[in-house]
Amino acid sequence: MSPVTNNEEFAELARHLAAGKYFQLAAFVMLIYDHLLTFADEVERIWKPDFSGATVLFLINRYLTPIQFIIIVTAFQHPGWVDETCVHFMPNSAKPVLMKELQLR
Repeated sequence: MSPVTNNEEFAELARHLAAGKYFQLAAFVMLIYDHLLTFADEVERIWKPDFSGATVLFLINRYLTPIQFIIIVTAFQHPGWVDETCVHFMPNSAKPVLMKELQLR
């Protein structure tokens, strides 16, 4: 990453960072809102019938996503996360998906 050379570039960078944070928080709020709206249907269709493989898949998809989102939002807001942290973290975060993809072939 090249260093910022003047105040205009720095101001634009700060605006983009703020916009990214607002977008991320808005997406998280929409996700939680969707969970609240559909919770009654979830209880009726997922929790009341017998437990099955589809139930497990639904619950993993339903509740693992917000947990991951909370971790991502927290990390993105934390000032201690520097470039080196992201460079180390990002390749490792894709490994489980890639390993599963290779197993399916």
